[in-house]
Amino acid sequence: MGDTMRTPGEPSTDVSLSVARADEAAPTRPRPRWTYLPWPVAALVWTLAAAAAIWVISAALPVAAWIAAARTPALAVVDATGQIWLATHGAPAQLGGVSVGLTPLGNTLLAAAACGAAARHAADQMVLPADAGPRARWRAAAGIVGISVAAYTVAAVIAAPIVGTSEQAVPAVMGAFLVSALGAVPGAILGLDLDPWQAAPAWLARLPRALGAGAGTLAAGSVLALLVALVS
Repeated sequence: MGDTMRTPGEPSTDVSLSVARADEAAPTRPRPRWTYLPWPVAALVWTLAAAAAIWVISAALPVAAWIAAARTPALAVVDATGQIWLATHGAPAQLGGVSVGLTPLGNTLLAAAACGAAARHAADQMVLPADAGPRARWRAAAGIVGISVAAYTVAAVIAAPIVGTSEQAVPAVMGAFLVSALGAVPGAILGLDLDPWQAAPAWLARLPRALGAGAGTLAAGSVLALLVALVS
């Protein structure tokens, strides 16, 4: 039939529809408002800050002992701090003439958690394209882990020979590498919203919780043993 005429003042019934294309979708991970550093710089700076924080934590017990015992020389406090830092990373320590081969797992887990927080912060600075696939996201996570582990390990390479002997430095550096990797890997995975258990069976997905419970028990026992050694 002919065209329908619309009288003046009659409301229009036309409806306009617009469909966004797939390539016009917004990025899945927008840049946070509090971004200050590019992600490689953030991974480097915050990992070094984590290493410094573990040094401060290692100094807590020697400083407390120094405050309680006025005759304790300050140099002994510095030496004890270095020995506890070495023990945190798996090296045997010498505390007051006593050889301590037990690793204080409480400090070790704190070091791993600090490295994980640094890696996750660096991942939050990264902006991936909207069409980034799993392979690109895993490559990004590998880059964050690489920078974080390298920064922490280099800090250990510099510090270990200063605070300990050559026999202590080698296991301490190896331990620093493992501790930083233990923290940085899950930190980067969580920061980039990756799911490593997507294709894993149910029993394997429950394994980290069981390992965490066992590690927590060992950490509590190792801290108690370290306290007994220091008091002795």
